[in-house]
Order: sequence, then C-alpha cells, then structure tokens
Amino acid sequence: MALLKYTLVFQQYGQAQQINLGGCNSIVFFNTGTATAYIEGCPITPGAQISIEGNACEVTEDVLQLTFDLTAALVQSLTTIKKSYTSGYSQILNQ
Repeated sequence: MALLKYTLVFQQYGQAQQINLGGCNSIVFFNTGTATAYIEGCPITPGAQISIEGNACEVTEDVLQLTFDLTAALVQSLTTIKKSYTSGYSQILNQ
C-alpha cells in the first residue's frame, strides 16, 4: 500500500462567502470571532468548533456557504484547517 502524504491549509474568513472544500479529506471550522458563524445554517458559537472527518482515501468536492450573525459590534471571524492529500492518493484509486 502506498504511503499517503497530505498538507494542512489554514485559512481565515471575515465575511460571509462560499468555502470550497475542493479535494479535502477533513476540515475543522473554528469560530475565532464574537459573532455566531453558520456553515450551511449550522451554528458555531464563539470559541466553538466543528470537525468533519473523512475516512482514508475519501475526499470531497463540496462548496459550503458561510454566514455570520450580523448584530452590530460583533467580530466576524472563522478559521478553517483543511487536510488535503498531496501524493499517493491516485495510486490507491488505480489499484
């Protein structure tokens, strides 16, 4: 079995937008602001996090919608950590 190599990509979001998961195996959404964040309507309160984990050799191509509570004076900030395969994945698919 081939060794799977991956990379971690950290990204911060400060406004409502789409998040492209393009080929990631797992992702963590961490609310680093004071406003409640919503991923496809699922609330993430300030300081909370949600993890979505894939099994070995699984990836997703989903695009998710990020929105925030728009109450004045609240800080909109969400940090993501995405795990994506960089090598070995295609070799396993072709076995």
